[in-house]
Amino acid sequence: AKVLVVGGTAIVGSANLSRNSRLHLIETAVFSTKPDLVSGALKTISALSHQSSEFSIDDLTALAKVPVTRSGPTSKRKKSKSLNIAPPRCWLVSAADGDFPGDFNATEKRREELEADEPEFDSVDWFWWSGTSAFHRNATVGDLVIFTWLPRKEAKTGRGVEVYRHAPIRAIERLPSAKRGISVYYCADETDDHGISWRDFKRTMSDAGWNVDPKLTSCREIPRAVAEKAWELWPGSK
Repeated sequence: AKVLVVGGTAIVGSANLSRNSRLHLIETAVFSTKPDLVSGALKTISALSHQSSEFSIDDLTALAKVPVTRSGPTSKRKKSKSLNIAPPRCWLVSAADGDFPGDFNATEKRREELEADEPEFDSVDWFWWSGTSAFHRNATVGDLVIFTWLPRKEAKTGRGVEVYRHAPIRAIERLPSAKRGISVYYCADETDDHGISWRDFKRTMSDAGWNVDPKLTSCREIPRAVAEKAWELWPGSK
């Protein structure tokens, strides 16, 4: 199968980029915007990229000179390496403005590069995290983040708090000079939502079957089935 992620859409299908596939074969593909499927596709692509090598111009030039002899199907193909891909996870995290301990300009440059690579997304945003939480230890590219924005660190009530719908993590960077194990998480978003209120978020999660009373500063994993249902029930979603 071939796997693509275009913006917030995952495409999984059989088609090749070939004349034979285009003109003579019957090909099928599945298009989906469901966050768990998009995240799964991202994890697959990320896993494949880590076991591959980038071709240089010289490599491509040499490859183009290799004579090609067409042949029929063969049973002597080398067995592909297996991929150990964990199911995508969904995390609830919260943050407020604070002094960034890294290089802000370099981080913004990286954000702009990711945003240019994904024009289908409205934006790529980032936040930084430190400590020993399960999220910081275990979150990987392709996981989803439901992000709670606090108007101030010491927020005690839900007034002014905004919660943003599931966004996939596109890249994670560990700050090399950080003493507290600080990481930067870049998340892509194709929606133009301005977030929902804390009250609406708690109601949505309850309707989705989450029997938890989250705190404003919660950082925890959300069960996959609950995350999927919350995506469908999210206020203002299409």
